[in-house]
Amino acid sequence: SMADISKAYNDKRYLTTISLSNTYLATNKPTTELLSIRYRTYFIIGKYAESLAEIGKIETLGTLDRQTACNAQVIATYSKNQSLVDKYTKLCKQ
Repeated sequence: SMADISKAYNDKRYLTTISLSNTYLATNKPTTELLSIRYRTYFIIGKYAESLAEIGKIETLGTLDRQTACNAQVIATYSKNQSLVDKYTKLCKQ
């Protein structure tokens, strides 16, 4: 459940967070809340490409906010993806 996923994230049990969210997504549609937890978790554990992929899913839902775009800019910088840095820098400044 989302409560279990949030608790795992808040308890800094990041691999459990990913595992629980994978199970959740097998039978539920992704939400912005869930994808936000996933992108932050992937960033914390150093999986930048996966983190950016989750942000891409947030964009697909049409719910990318300015703060998430600014976070994405930082993650894209870590992943050395200049095209995404440029893209998210523009969105972050809006």
